[in-house]
Amino acid sequence: MVTHLTPPLAQSGLYKGLADLKDSLTRWRSLDADNKTVRAELEALIVEQAEAVDMGGTSPDALWLKLLETENALIPDGLHVVGTKFTDAQRAEYLDLMPHADKAARDRVDALLQNETELTALMNALDARFIPPVPGGDLIRSTDILPTGRNIHGFDPFRIPSTLAVRDGKQQAQLLLDRYCADGKPLPESIAMVLWGSDNLKNEGAPIAQALALMGALPRFDSYGRIVGASLIPLEELGRPRIDVVMTLSGIFRDLLPLQIKLLADAAYLAATADEPLEMNWIRKHALAYQQANDCSLETAALRVYGNAEGAYGSNVNNLVESSSWDQEEELA
Repeated sequence: MVTHLTPPLAQSGLYKGLADLKDSLTRWRSLDADNKTVRAELEALIVEQAEAVDMGGTSPDALWLKLLETENALIPDGLHVVGTKFTDAQRAEYLDLMPHADKAARDRVDALLQNETELTALMNALDARFIPPVPGGDLIRSTDILPTGRNIHGFDPFRIPSTLAVRDGKQQAQLLLDRYCADGKPLPESIAMVLWGSDNLKNEGAPIAQALALMGALPRFDSYGRIVGASLIPLEELGRPRIDVVMTLSGIFRDLLPLQIKLLADAAYLAATADEPLEMNWIRKHALAYQQANDCSLETAALRVYGNAEGAYGSNVNNLVESSSWDQEEELA
């Protein structure tokens, strides 16, 4: 498998109604608190504009933060063409996305991105010649994937999530909860997550670690550093209730990460069977309620990891289309 560059990234920016809403918010934020009449008029306009872009019911301060987040979000800018080097502007943008890298690392990446190594590697592969190996990864997170045009090899499934991913997942979980509660909302009792195979391979299992952190759990490793299951973080250390996380897996995740599926299921079951107050353990609270309502075992009521059947991928809409067993487009949606 010959590696190639990912698409160049760009900031998404704003358009149409979102840009108009930002203009109104900018004016509102620049007004003095004493200018109540104009502020009130602007606030009424902001409410209308927010409703038009499906962001109604949100305070101006929260709207401002959401718009900044949307405007600065990174999106792929087209597709990468094998053998095509980044332009000077694209290379500069990529380097700007690596604030954690020191000057030496940035200079190395800049030099490597100016060389074309993919077509040569592709021809060597077709000629059955040796191609140097390289572990998979994402350019922004790991500069070691450069130069591209190398033979990408797998990962060690016994070490996902990595120590770095566990730390990152904990931070992402806290950011998620902080953002949800920013308007004074209470903590969510349940959160649904989709776990993608490619994402977890690129970042060493950070989304897996995020799901574990929300449940108040950690991966458990043996003396050889291999993953063997989950362990619960004590409530005193966690400092909040255990969030009930329902996880849907992509087909690639299901195929490549069976140990991690067992890890997540193990964490959910440990939480469901923990002798803890229901107001501090929403996994157990919901599992017990489901068990009583459906007359099933607690093990069944504690199931939280779901995916397509073996061999099935995506949303199965293609199967529905091909079978013609639908009348309205809404059924496909």
